Amino acid sequence: MSPETLIAPARPPGVEGFVIAPDLLTAARPKSTRNQTVQYGAGYGMFAAGRVLRDLAVARILGPSRFGMWGALLVYRQYSNYTDFGFTNGLGRVLPRLVQEGNPPDARRAMSAAWLVAGLCAGYRFKVLRIVPLV
Repeated sequence: MSPETLIAPARPPGVEGFVIAPDLLTAARPKSTRNQTVQYGAGYGMFAAGRVLRDLAVARILGPSRFGMWGALLVYRQYSNYTDFGFTNGLGRVLPRLVQEGNPPDARRAMSAAWLVAGLCAGYRFKVLRIVPLV
């Protein structure tokens, strides 16, 4: 059984049976970085191969024109995560501070404003899609 790791700059007096790590980084270092890199690379390779096979199958089923429209929809779906103009990021920064300070009315006001802006952004997106039809 391996000894436990004690995170300390030096061995405290009277402490035995611990491995001393000067900081959390060296204490939590993975045992095999190479193994993890190989696993990540293999997983990403399988993911990329799956996407290529999917695209080939969909292109054959849809044909050139509809495959182009499908590609445009994929691009829209990928970038639609950024159409909130950073409001969710800002809310994730502001809301915990308001809750920690014990200020429920301001927290509710921030949530309401975020939902209003998100709804307006979603409505704008759908309006643009209605104006510029994909067919």
